[in-house]
Amino acid sequence: MASDNETRLFGRYHEIVLLFVGFLLTGLIGGLLTNLYQTRSWKIQHDIQLEEARRRSAEAVIESVARLMDKRTHLTWRVLAEPDLGRLEGGERSKYRLDYEAMLDEWYFSFNSVLAQLRVYFGSDAAEFYEYVIVSDLHTLAACMQQKSPSKAAIAHIDKKLRQISDRMYWFDIYLLQHLEGRTPNVNLRKLAAGDFRQNTSWACDGGDA
Repeated sequence: MASDNETRLFGRYHEIVLLFVGFLLTGLIGGLLTNLYQTRSWKIQHDIQLEEARRRSAEAVIESVARLMDKRTHLTWRVLAEPDLGRLEGGERSKYRLDYEAMLDEWYFSFNSVLAQLRVYFGSDAAEFYEYVIVSDLHTLAACMQQKSPSKAAIAHIDKKLRQISDRMYWFDIYLLQHLEGRTPNVNLRKLAAGDFRQNTSWACDGGDA
C-alpha cells in the first residue's frame, strides 16, 4: 500500500508547494484586482476633475459675457443721458463718450473669442443668438449714436431699443445659467428673437424700418 507521500503530487513537499502556489496566485490575482480598481478609481476621479474644470471654464464664459454686456449697456445709458450724445461735434468727446469708445474696442477685440466659447460650452443657438441678435442690435445702436445732433424723437427711439436689448441680455443670461446647471432652459431664444436668428429685424435710428 502506497504511503501518503507517494500518493501526493509533490510528495513530502506537497503542502508547502500548495501553500506557495496559493500565496503566488493570491498575490497575482490580488495585484490584478488592485490595479484594476486603482485604474477605475483614477478614471472616475479624472472624469470628475475634467467636468469640474469644464464647469469652471463655462462659468468664466458667462461672467465674461455678462460683464461685457452690462458694461456696454451701462456706458450707453451714460452717453445717451448727455447733451448731444456726449458732445460728438467737432471731434469733442466727453468722459463717458471716451469710456464708451474704449469699451467698444474691448468688445470687438474679444468678439471671436466670446463667440467661439459660447458655441463650445453652450451650443450653436447661444452663439447665433449672441451674434445675430444681441450684437447685431448693438451694432445698429452704435451707428445711431454717431449722429452729431439727434432729434429728441431719435434719442427716445434709441432709448427704447436699448431697453429691449437689455431685456434680451437678461434672458440670455438666464438661458446660459440654466444650461450651466444642466437644466433644460425654459428661455426660448428663437421666441425671444421673434424669429430666426439670422433674420433678426433691422431697425432705423428714427424709429422706421431700415
